[in-house]
Amino acid sequence: MSVIRAFLDPFWGQAVARRRGNGGERHLHIKEDTAQDREVQEGETLVDHLLNYTEDRTILRDKILNISVAGRDTTASLLTFAIYMPSGPPEVFAKLRPRAWRMWDRRAYLRRKPSAR
Repeated sequence: MSVIRAFLDPFWGQAVARRRGNGGERHLHIKEDTAQDREVQEGETLVDHLLNYTEDRTILRDKILNISVAGRDTTASLLTFAIYMPSGPPEVFAKLRPRAWRMWDRRAYLRRKPSAR
């Protein structure tokens, strides 16, 4: 946990400093007894957005960690599925291969300079 804290705490500190530097806003957007949401502002980071709801470091750290792990797991599942499925039944691979090569050729064609087409 100390490694996670050492990594995430600087982000939290910078976001709090930005928030207080932009007009000294210290009140939270949402009171604990309501369930309203607000729009994400242009240029607002995840930590900036979460600070509108709480300044509790533990809650912020937990939410950021949950989102990070979920993103990592989703990517890992996608890559596993993308590799596993074509390795299954040969008829599936036989259909996928020509389509993949056509897409590859098309992308290579689109990357060429217009004068070379």
